Amino acid sequence: MSKLFAGCLFASDIDGTLVHGEFLHPDNVKMINKFKEDGGMFVFASGRSAEALRVLEDELGELPVSIVCNGAVIYDFKNNKTIYEKPIPNNDKFFIKKIMEKLPDLGIQVHSENIVYVLKESKELWEHIVYEKLTNVPCSFETAFKKPWYKVVLVLTRPEHIEVINEIKNEFKFENSFVEPSQCFMNGHVQPFIELHPSGTSKSEALKYFIQYNNLQEGKVFAIGDHLNDISLLQLADVSAAVKEALDEVKAKADYQAVSCKDGAVADFIGYLYNLKKKGCI
Repeated sequence: MSKLFAGCLFASDIDGTLVHGEFLHPDNVKMINKFKEDGGMFVFASGRSAEALRVLEDELGELPVSIVCNGAVIYDFKNNKTIYEKPIPNNDKFFIKKIMEKLPDLGIQVHSENIVYVLKESKELWEHIVYEKLTNVPCSFETAFKKPWYKVVLVLTRPEHIEVINEIKNEFKFENSFVEPSQCFMNGHVQPFIELHPSGTSKSEALKYFIQYNNLQEGKVFAIGDHLNDISLLQLADVSAAVKEALDEVKAKADYQAVSCKDGAVADFIGYLYNLKKKGCI
Protein backbone atom coordinates (compact mmCIF):
# COMPACT_ATOMS: atom_id res chain seq x y z
CA MET A 1 0.00 0.00 0.00
CA SER A 2 1.51 3.31 -1.07
CA LYS A 3 2.00 6.08 1.45
CA LEU A 4 -0.26 9.14 1.43
CA PHE A 5 2.28 11.56 -0.09
CA ALA A 6 4.35 9.09 -2.12
CA GLY A 7 5.78 10.85 -5.18
CA CYS A 8 4.99 14.32 -3.80
CA LEU A 9 7.45 17.17 -3.42
CA PHE A 10 7.21 20.05 -0.94
CA ALA A 11 9.50 23.07 -1.53
CA SER A 12 9.86 25.66 1.22
CA ASP A 13 11.55 29.02 1.36
CA ILE A 14 13.48 29.54 4.59
CA ASP A 15 13.80 33.13 5.85
CA GLY A 16 10.43 34.65 6.59
CA THR A 17 8.69 31.38 5.76
CA LEU A 18 10.17 28.46 7.68
CA VAL A 19 12.39 30.47 10.02
CA HIS A 20 11.50 33.73 11.80
CA GLY A 21 14.80 35.41 12.60
CA GLU A 22 16.57 32.57 14.42
CA PHE A 23 13.33 30.88 15.53
CA LEU A 24 12.16 27.63 13.95
CA HIS A 25 8.69 26.76 15.23
CA PRO A 26 8.60 23.20 16.65
CA ASP A 27 5.32 22.52 14.79
CA ASN A 28 7.20 23.04 11.53
CA VAL A 29 9.69 20.33 12.44
CA LYS A 30 6.91 17.98 13.55
CA MET A 31 4.86 18.39 10.37
CA ILE A 32 7.88 18.21 8.03
CA ASN A 33 8.80 14.87 9.60
CA LYS A 34 5.19 13.66 9.33
CA PHE A 35 5.07 14.63 5.64
CA LYS A 36 8.31 12.71 5.02
CA GLU A 37 7.11 9.68 6.99
CA ASP A 38 4.04 9.62 4.76
CA GLY A 39 6.23 9.33 1.66
CA GLY A 40 6.71 12.99 0.73
CA MET A 41 9.97 14.56 -0.36
CA PHE A 42 10.83 17.85 1.39
CA VAL A 43 13.33 20.35 -0.08
CA PHE A 44 14.53 23.83 0.76
CA ALA A 45 14.38 26.61 -1.84
CA SER A 46 16.41 29.52 -0.54
CA GLY A 47 18.48 32.53 -1.44
CA ARG A 48 21.00 31.33 1.15
CA SER A 49 24.08 29.35 0.17
CA ALA A 50 24.33 25.67 1.13
CA GLU A 51 26.80 26.50 3.88
CA ALA A 52 24.31 28.94 5.44
CA LEU A 53 21.76 26.14 5.91
CA ARG A 54 23.92 24.14 8.31
CA VAL A 55 22.68 26.29 11.21
CA LEU A 56 19.41 24.33 10.92
CA GLU A 57 21.01 20.88 11.39
CA ASP A 58 20.58 20.82 15.18
CA GLU A 59 16.80 21.22 14.92
CA LEU A 60 16.08 19.40 11.67
CA GLY A 61 18.75 16.70 11.76
CA GLU A 62 19.96 15.67 8.31
CA LEU A 63 19.31 18.51 5.91
CA PRO A 64 17.27 17.82 2.77
CA VAL A 65 18.36 18.32 -0.82
CA SER A 66 18.32 22.10 -1.20
CA ILE A 67 17.91 24.66 -3.95
CA VAL A 68 20.28 27.43 -2.85
CA CYS A 69 21.69 30.76 -4.06
CA ASN A 70 18.26 31.48 -5.60
CA GLY A 71 18.53 28.49 -7.93
CA ALA A 72 22.19 28.64 -8.99
CA VAL A 73 22.89 25.40 -7.09
CA ILE A 74 21.07 22.25 -6.01
CA TYR A 75 22.99 20.61 -3.17
CA ASP A 76 22.55 17.09 -1.76
CA PHE A 77 23.60 17.22 1.91
CA LYS A 78 23.18 13.48 2.48
CA ASN A 79 25.74 12.60 -0.19
CA ASN A 80 27.73 15.86 0.07
CA LYS A 81 27.51 16.60 -3.63
CA THR A 82 26.24 19.24 -6.02
CA ILE A 83 23.44 17.96 -8.26
CA TYR A 84 23.18 21.09 -10.40
CA GLU A 85 25.13 24.34 -10.72
CA LYS A 86 25.19 27.47 -12.86
CA PRO A 87 28.06 29.79 -11.90
CA ILE A 88 28.56 33.45 -12.75
CA PRO A 89 30.64 33.87 -15.96
CA ASN A 90 34.23 35.01 -15.46
CA ASN A 91 33.66 38.18 -17.48
CA ASP A 92 30.93 39.31 -15.10
CA LYS A 93 33.20 38.94 -12.08
CA PHE A 94 34.93 42.15 -13.22
CA PHE A 95 31.75 44.03 -12.27
CA ILE A 96 32.74 43.28 -8.67
CA LYS A 97 36.32 44.39 -9.35
CA LYS A 98 35.05 47.80 -10.48
CA ILE A 99 32.91 48.12 -7.36
CA MET A 100 35.89 47.27 -5.15
CA GLU A 101 37.86 50.09 -6.78
CA LYS A 102 35.05 52.64 -6.38
CA LEU A 103 33.80 51.61 -2.93
CA PRO A 104 36.72 50.45 -0.76
CA ASP A 105 34.53 50.49 2.39
CA LEU A 106 31.81 48.20 0.99
CA GLY A 107 31.60 44.69 2.44
CA ILE A 108 31.70 42.02 -0.32
CA GLN A 109 31.28 38.26 0.04
CA VAL A 110 31.44 35.65 -2.73
CA HIS A 111 29.52 32.38 -2.23
CA SER A 112 31.44 29.52 -3.82
CA GLU A 113 30.84 25.81 -3.25
CA ASN A 114 30.81 25.36 0.57
CA ILE A 115 32.75 28.47 1.47
CA VAL A 116 32.40 32.25 1.43
CA TYR A 117 35.28 34.35 0.16
CA VAL A 118 35.47 37.76 1.81
CA LEU A 119 36.82 40.26 -0.71
CA LYS A 120 36.15 43.36 1.38
CA GLU A 121 35.48 43.44 5.11
CA SER A 122 32.97 45.54 7.04
CA LYS A 123 31.31 45.37 10.44
CA GLU A 124 27.94 44.51 8.87
CA LEU A 125 29.47 41.81 6.67
CA TRP A 126 30.95 40.05 9.68
CA GLU A 127 27.61 40.30 11.52
CA HIS A 128 25.99 38.47 8.60
CA ILE A 129 28.70 35.80 8.51
CA VAL A 130 28.40 35.21 12.27
CA TYR A 131 24.58 35.17 12.07
CA GLU A 132 24.54 32.46 9.37
CA LYS A 133 27.68 30.74 10.74
CA LEU A 134 29.33 30.84 7.34
CA THR A 135 32.69 29.19 6.74
CA ASN A 136 34.74 32.03 5.33
CA VAL A 137 38.17 32.91 3.96
CA PRO A 138 39.31 36.52 3.47
CA CYS A 139 41.14 36.69 0.15
CA SER A 140 41.98 38.84 -2.85
CA PHE A 141 39.85 39.24 -5.95
CA GLU A 142 42.51 37.41 -7.97
CA THR A 143 42.42 34.36 -5.69
CA ALA A 144 38.62 34.19 -5.57
CA PHE A 145 38.42 34.70 -9.35
CA LYS A 146 39.73 31.17 -9.92
CA LYS A 147 36.80 29.64 -8.03
CA PRO A 148 33.18 29.18 -9.20
CA TRP A 149 30.92 32.04 -8.04
CA TYR A 150 27.24 31.26 -7.41
CA LYS A 151 26.25 34.48 -5.69
CA VAL A 152 27.92 37.73 -4.65
CA VAL A 153 26.55 39.74 -1.73
CA LEU A 154 27.28 43.47 -1.44
CA VAL A 155 26.53 44.58 2.13
CA LEU A 156 25.02 48.07 1.98
CA THR A 157 25.64 50.59 4.77
CA ARG A 158 25.38 54.01 3.07
CA PRO A 159 22.94 55.51 0.48
CA GLU A 160 25.95 56.35 -1.69
CA HIS A 161 26.66 52.64 -2.06
CA ILE A 162 23.46 52.11 -4.06
CA GLU A 163 24.10 55.15 -6.23
CA VAL A 164 27.62 54.08 -7.19
CA ILE A 165 26.63 50.43 -7.73
CA ASN A 166 23.80 51.51 -10.06
CA GLU A 167 26.17 53.75 -12.02
CA ILE A 168 28.62 50.89 -12.53
CA LYS A 169 25.79 48.47 -13.36
CA ASN A 170 24.40 50.77 -16.07
CA GLU A 171 27.82 51.04 -17.74
CA PHE A 172 28.91 47.40 -17.38
CA LYS A 173 28.25 44.92 -20.19
CA PHE A 174 27.15 41.71 -18.49
CA GLU A 175 27.69 38.44 -20.32
CA ASN A 176 25.10 36.39 -18.45
CA SER A 177 24.35 37.80 -14.98
CA PHE A 178 21.94 40.16 -13.27
CA VAL A 179 21.90 42.41 -10.22
CA GLU A 180 19.01 42.65 -7.74
CA PRO A 181 18.27 44.05 -4.26
CA SER A 182 17.95 41.67 -1.34
CA GLN A 183 17.92 41.71 2.45
CA CYS A 184 18.35 39.63 5.57
CA PHE A 185 16.52 39.98 8.90
CA MET A 186 19.20 39.45 11.51
CA ASN A 187 19.85 40.54 15.08
CA GLY A 188 16.53 42.40 15.20
CA HIS A 189 16.99 44.54 12.09
CA VAL A 190 16.83 44.31 8.29
CA GLN A 191 20.24 44.39 6.57
CA PRO A 192 19.97 45.50 2.91
CA PHE A 193 22.08 43.85 0.22
CA ILE A 194 22.70 44.06 -3.50
CA GLU A 195 23.35 40.65 -5.06
CA LEU A 196 24.89 39.41 -8.31
CA HIS A 197 23.43 36.20 -9.77
CA PRO A 198 23.91 34.20 -12.98
CA SER A 199 21.15 34.90 -15.52
CA GLY A 200 18.46 32.30 -16.07
CA THR A 201 18.56 31.16 -12.47
CA SER A 202 15.57 31.13 -10.16
CA LYS A 203 14.11 28.86 -7.55
CA SER A 204 11.50 27.67 -10.06
CA GLU A 205 14.02 26.83 -12.81
CA ALA A 206 16.07 24.79 -10.35
CA LEU A 207 12.91 23.08 -9.10
CA LYS A 208 11.95 22.18 -12.69
CA TYR A 209 15.33 20.52 -13.08
CA PHE A 210 14.88 18.66 -9.78
CA ILE A 211 11.38 17.47 -10.77
CA GLN A 212 12.77 16.01 -14.00
CA TYR A 213 15.79 14.61 -12.14
CA ASN A 214 13.43 12.62 -9.90
CA ASN A 215 10.86 11.79 -12.61
CA LEU A 216 8.05 13.31 -10.56
CA GLN A 217 4.52 13.43 -11.94
CA GLU A 218 2.34 16.51 -12.44
CA GLY A 219 -0.08 17.43 -9.69
CA LYS A 220 2.24 16.50 -6.84
CA VAL A 221 4.34 19.62 -6.26
CA PHE A 222 3.69 21.97 -3.33
CA ALA A 223 5.50 25.20 -2.42
CA ILE A 224 5.40 27.98 0.15
CA GLY A 225 7.13 31.36 0.28
CA ASP A 226 6.90 35.01 1.26
CA HIS A 227 8.97 37.22 -1.04
CA LEU A 228 9.27 38.24 -4.69
CA ASN A 229 11.87 35.58 -5.46
CA ASP A 230 9.26 32.98 -4.44
CA ILE A 231 6.59 34.00 -6.97
CA SER A 232 7.83 31.80 -9.82
CA LEU A 233 8.18 28.93 -7.31
CA LEU A 234 4.53 29.29 -6.27
CA GLN A 235 3.41 29.52 -9.90
CA LEU A 236 5.20 26.29 -10.73
CA ALA A 237 3.62 24.39 -7.82
CA ASP A 238 0.34 22.53 -8.17
CA VAL A 239 -0.75 23.81 -4.75
CA SER A 240 0.97 26.85 -3.23
CA ALA A 241 0.86 28.98 -0.11
CA ALA A 242 2.07 32.36 1.09
CA VAL A 243 2.68 33.23 4.72
CA LYS A 244 0.54 35.86 6.44
CA GLU A 245 3.30 38.51 6.25
CA ALA A 246 4.03 37.90 2.55
CA LEU A 247 3.96 40.74 0.07
CA ASP A 248 0.59 41.27 -1.62
CA GLU A 249 2.12 40.33 -4.99
CA VAL A 250 3.12 36.97 -3.51
CA LYS A 251 -0.25 36.34 -1.86
CA ALA A 252 -1.97 37.00 -5.20
CA LYS A 253 -0.13 34.01 -6.73
CA ALA A 254 -0.82 31.59 -3.86
CA ASP A 255 -3.69 29.15 -3.49
CA TYR A 256 -3.66 29.32 0.30
CA GLN A 257 -2.68 31.90 2.92
CA ALA A 258 -0.90 30.26 5.82
CA VAL A 259 -0.51 31.68 9.30
CA SER A 260 2.38 33.90 10.31
CA CYS A 261 5.92 32.58 9.91
CA LYS A 262 6.50 32.86 13.65
CA ASP A 263 3.33 30.81 14.28
CA GLY A 264 4.38 27.87 12.11
CA ALA A 265 3.36 28.68 8.53
CA VAL A 266 4.95 25.56 7.02
CA ALA A 267 3.17 23.30 9.52
CA ASP A 268 -0.11 25.08 8.79
CA PHE A 269 0.27 24.55 5.03
CA ILE A 270 1.17 20.88 5.43
CA GLY A 271 -1.94 20.48 7.58
CA TYR A 272 -3.95 22.09 4.78
CA LEU A 273 -2.50 19.58 2.31
CA TYR A 274 -3.53 16.69 4.56
CA ASN A 275 -7.08 18.05 4.55
CA LEU A 276 -7.03 18.25 0.74
CA LYS A 277 -5.81 14.66 0.59
CA LYS A 278 -8.63 13.48 2.85
CA LYS A 279 -11.17 15.22 0.62
CA GLY A 280 -9.57 13.69 -2.51
CA CYS A 281 -8.78 17.13 -3.94
CA ILE A 282 -5.11 16.29 -4.62
